[in-house]
Amino acid sequence: PCLLRLKIRAAARDLLTLEEKDPKRLFEGNALLRRLVQTGILSEDKMKLDYVLALKVDDFLERRLQTQVFKLGLAKSIHHARVLIKQRHIRVRKQVVNIPSFIVRLESQKHIDFSLKSPFGGGRPGRVKRKNANKGADGGDADEDED
Repeated sequence: PCLLRLKIRAAARDLLTLEEKDPKRLFEGNALLRRLVQTGILSEDKMKLDYVLALKVDDFLERRLQTQVFKLGLAKSIHHARVLIKQRHIRVRKQVVNIPSFIVRLESQKHIDFSLKSPFGGGRPGRVKRKNANKGADGGDADEDED
């Protein structure tokens, strides 16, 4: 997030040195602002290059998948969110994402959910649950034979 912030702020500083009506400033400035609004880093009412210079690291950290999973209540903690993502339990739309630093766009934020193959998302039960179920089934058969 730090490097991304530095690059975006450097681009904004370069554009601010140009004249207000310069075609490069208009075109690239609008593209930069639009991209920041789509990712949710910048709000729509602050679509000016001056606001880009005021961005903090927290604005970028807020858009990470790890943070979004925790805020949506899919994970108990920020650390748990990271583990769920790395173990491929989380999907964004139909794509399973296993990168905690994935930057979530505003339109994709509503589509963060458990993977369809994940035990949390209605998939096949995990290894321990299957083992316990088999043990319970085998134990039940043994009791009937003894009677």
